[in-house]
Amino acid sequence: MSLLANDAQANKKANQYSSRMARARAANTTKFSGSASLSSAKTISDDADGVGTNMSREIQIESSQLLKVIDQTGKTIYRVQLPKEGRCIFLGWEPSGAALAAVQDHGGAFLWFPSKPDCVQQWEGMQFQGSMLSSSSKNAAFHTTFAKWSKTRKLVLGLADGNFACWDLESNETFISRKHFAGKHKNAITCGAWGFGGDILALGSKNQIKVSEPLLNASWEATSAKLELLDNDLALQELEFSPSGQTMSAIAGTSIFRHLCLYGVKINDNGKTVSTTLTPVGEMHPNSTIGGIQELVWLENEMVAVVTSNGYVRFLQYGTGEGVLMEDQHKPCEAGVFSACLCKLTGHVAIASASCVTFFDPLLLSITGTMTIPQAPDGVRYQKLQGSTDGEFLLLGRSDGQIFRLPIPKMTKLDLTLLSVRRRTTDDTTVAVGITRAAAAIMLSATCGRPRKLLSLSAGDGATCGFGGRMFVAWSHSRQLLAVVNDKQEIVVVQRLADGSMKKIMKEGLPDTIISLSWDPTSQSVLAIAIRGHGIALWDTKTDHGVQMWSGMSYKGMFTKGQKQFDPAITTWNLAGQLAVGMQDGTFAVWDSMSMDISTSGSTGKHKSAIQAAAWYSSMFSPALALASKSTIKVSQGFEGVEWSATAMKLKLAKERRFSLSSMMSSSSANDDLDGLTFEDLQFSPNGKFLGALAVPVASERTRVCVVYELQDERKSLVLTREVMLDEGVTPIHFRWLVDNTIVLFCRQSSGAVLVKTFGPNAETGMQNWPESGKVPGTIVDAAATPNGLLVIAMSMEGSKGQLVIVTSPSMHVCVELPLEAVPQTISVTTPKGQPNVLLTVGLEGGGVDVFELPPGGTPGADSAAEPTPPPPPPPPPRADII
Repeated sequence: MSLLANDAQANKKANQYSSRMARARAANTTKFSGSASLSSAKTISDDADGVGTNMSREIQIESSQLLKVIDQTGKTIYRVQLPKEGRCIFLGWEPSGAALAAVQDHGGAFLWFPSKPDCVQQWEGMQFQGSMLSSSSKNAAFHTTFAKWSKTRKLVLGLADGNFACWDLESNETFISRKHFAGKHKNAITCGAWGFGGDILALGSKNQIKVSEPLLNASWEATSAKLELLDNDLALQELEFSPSGQTMSAIAGTSIFRHLCLYGVKINDNGKTVSTTLTPVGEMHPNSTIGGIQELVWLENEMVAVVTSNGYVRFLQYGTGEGVLMEDQHKPCEAGVFSACLCKLTGHVAIASASCVTFFDPLLLSITGTMTIPQAPDGVRYQKLQGSTDGEFLLLGRSDGQIFRLPIPKMTKLDLTLLSVRRRTTDDTTVAVGITRAAAAIMLSATCGRPRKLLSLSAGDGATCGFGGRMFVAWSHSRQLLAVVNDKQEIVVVQRLADGSMKKIMKEGLPDTIISLSWDPTSQSVLAIAIRGHGIALWDTKTDHGVQMWSGMSYKGMFTKGQKQFDPAITTWNLAGQLAVGMQDGTFAVWDSMSMDISTSGSTGKHKSAIQAAAWYSSMFSPALALASKSTIKVSQGFEGVEWSATAMKLKLAKERRFSLSSMMSSSSANDDLDGLTFEDLQFSPNGKFLGALAVPVASERTRVCVVYELQDERKSLVLTREVMLDEGVTPIHFRWLVDNTIVLFCRQSSGAVLVKTFGPNAETGMQNWPESGKVPGTIVDAAATPNGLLVIAMSMEGSKGQLVIVTSPSMHVCVELPLEAVPQTISVTTPKGQPNVLLTVGLEGGGVDVFELPPGGTPGADSAAEPTPPPPPPPPPRADII
């Protein structure tokens, strides 16, 4: 069944349900009344079934590590002092209520059985102890960092050394991984989840996810995925399976900046072995509009509700049949949300903020009611909302140790099997599906103050470029280094010193034609020079190794002739410090600047013609690399060993000038490349859901087209969602995705005038053209943009002069017009990590390079002139060999 048919059926069911509910519902919002009973406690567990009532009992652990079991009347029926030097990391009932586990960071699990209420057992790995509770009983090797019960009565403990232990309450069997066990993680296990009714187990550490069946022949069946995080402070925090087990959510990051990735889960059974694989299907990241990710609430039909701190609820639903991730977003609450949970008996999503709990209907997408909560004293805040096991109550934890029990109001039960994220139509108020122009204006918050010139390198100092020649320029702000390849094929590197003067670091001739010159975008300390017929010259400024030549699988002396097959055609960096190089013969290679590892394309990754365009999707969860040759795009994910393990998607285009869905094949089994498009540029959208491309139809080389594809079927296929044909004589200069997932396309008209088109990835969204009336003086030469909407346009003016026009999107307001003494040739913009300023590098026709700093702020529309500014102290000069 098609997506549209699914949408129609879902809408029909929802409308029928709405009619049935109309009489049962009161006004749009009902304010429920009720009293909140207070229990004195110090800890509220993060376990989904932990703190809630279970068999008429509540449990709590005070800061003194005193364990209490309390009945519904408030009477303490059992208490025991756990080791005071320990710290409780988990407190939870086994689902049937037969056992209670209190897990400390040192000492393992303390187990209490209602059938034997007078004793507590301690479990440390392969043994149980009937009397412990003393500091001398600690097992230093059994440092516990995570714990979780399964529905099949198994308790897993994750350990700080990367091992894990599992105890089966039913059979009383225990299992613990060992040093050389395949399931062992490299770092401490931080999170985990049981899936498929407790038959499989996913465990996460700092940068790894592994999935196993731990008690099946005591073997780890497969390592399903690995997660590489760039920041040392980031780590996997939460894993959770959907109710069906076909999708899994993973949250990684810090407590404030948490990022979400959804994985499709597939069980592979060949009759002999059973393994599980994870495939990334979508991501969600915090931003200034929605705030941080506070809670995930799994619903039916592979749908998850993501609740954010600014009161937004985003629904994500992955269709396993169609391979499409659908999204919808609503704002039922004000800012200040700290937690949320599912009301099990009614199906509503309870969202807790500082003043009330809001009950949101995920089917009718409306607020059913609200409930006021007691005001917290000064310096005290609410921290956690959790549903009880029986579904009758909400438990609300506070930072002063108080736990409130809120009765869930009477609400009509929702039929969550009808849930479906339906495709939303767009109108003139939207720039992309689900994104209004008002929301886009908040996300695209770029401003520009008065530009400041940081450095100017003249032609006499090495930045020579004759009229009609080509000059390559790259600026490293962190190292205060400017690298230039002039029209004499010389590499010149200068450093800006603290007093504003320059120091020449390097000047040497290059052996052949230069393809690209670039610094790695994260540390800006590694310079890469791609040279035709030779390979890549790499200079790491953090070491004293000098410049090394990367050609094939080895390093060689500087500028020696490379291997025949290592002939670079295009290069691109990702945020993880990996450099991908596409070759003239259709192969490619990737060099990791952090680990110094080299990976090459396997047979499936090789193209049949020269690679002409490349793009990384830089993701902490699932990075991907797209490479384009004539009429072919291949998207691959991840490395195994030294070869690219598989081509996740291959697109071939049919021999037509106008392109339709029927002309595309997502299979990689075709024998011959078909004529269609010559790709010039590729870029992933910020959310990784779309891939944009600039191309030239083979049938009409004077025509240009900008096409947008949606990645579907677990990134194994591309579907055309938008095609923007440019009139003959209109030449695309550059295109860029913005953070709101819209595209800015810079064009030069036949008269030389600038034309900027802004549009969304789907054909349903409108298109804006700028300037709407009149024109900007001069001829456009080059253009660049930052993700948050700062557009820089380089213009050639009369009298061999130039001008930079700086515009902010989406208002398209000209905030700066900066005159230049010469015609600009090339420009580039970068935004250093953690800094609000934008760095602008301008290469000038006839020679010379200027570097500007564009600070935020300033008066919109005011003309500004650039003036030199005292530079910050640079880092120590790099240690480099003079070639």
